[in-house]
Amino acid sequence: FGPALLNGGACNEETMFLIQARDDVNQNRITGGDKFSTTILLVGGGEEGKDLQIRSGVRVDDKDDGTYFVSFMPPSPGSYRIEVEFLGTFGGASGVLRGSGIMASFEEFVPRSNNTMTGKTVTSTLHEDLNAVGNLLNLIASAIREHPHSDDRTDLQNRNGLVSVKEHLNMINERKEEINFLLDRSECILSYFHSQGVNNGPQASVLHSHRTTWDDVQQE
Repeated sequence: FGPALLNGGACNEETMFLIQARDDVNQNRITGGDKFSTTILLVGGGEEGKDLQIRSGVRVDDKDDGTYFVSFMPPSPGSYRIEVEFLGTFGGASGVLRGSGIMASFEEFVPRSNNTMTGKTVTSTLHEDLNAVGNLLNLIASAIREHPHSDDRTDLQNRNGLVSVKEHLNMINERKEEINFLLDRSECILSYFHSQGVNNGPQASVLHSHRTTWDDVQQE
C-alpha cells in the first residue's frame, strides 16, 4: 500500500509504497531478508507508444521488520503500472504479489504531499475503502439474515426471498478476494499511521467492526 499505488500523485517527486511480507500461514513477517523484483512502467511513454520502464532511482529499502519501502520518481504525468514479484526467499513460493499490476496516475500541479505515506491520497483511500466495505457487508449481511420463508408472505415473495439470499451468497464467493484485500490494505495503512503517531482510533474501530461482520457473514 502507499501513494505510489494510487491516483493523484505528483510527478517529478519521489513517491513510495510499502510491502508487508507474510509467512505461509498469512501472518505478518517480523524479520527482513526477503527479495523482490519491482518493475515500474510508464504506460505508452516509450517509442511508438510502447511502455517505458523506469529504471533509474527505483529502490527497495528493507526495514528488517517484515516491511519493505519501494520508492521511485515518476518523471512525467501519465499512467504507471507497478509490478512486484516475490523471488522465493526463505523457502517461500516465488510469484507476483497480491495487487501487482495495479495502475496509478501521476499529475502536474498537485501537492507533493500527495506522494507521502500520510498524505491526502492515502487518507482518502482509507476512508473510501472502509465505506465501500461497510456498504457491501451491510448489504450482504441483511440479505442472508433475512429468513427466506415466512407464512406471512406469498409463495412468490418467499421464492424471491430465497433467490435474494442465494444471490448474496454467490456475491460473497465472487467478491471474497476483493473484500479481504480492502480490509488488509486498511489494516496496513492504520498500522503504519499508528507507528507514526497518527491518531486514527475511530477508523480502527470501524475496521474492527467490519472484520467482525465479515467473519460472521462467512460463518452463516
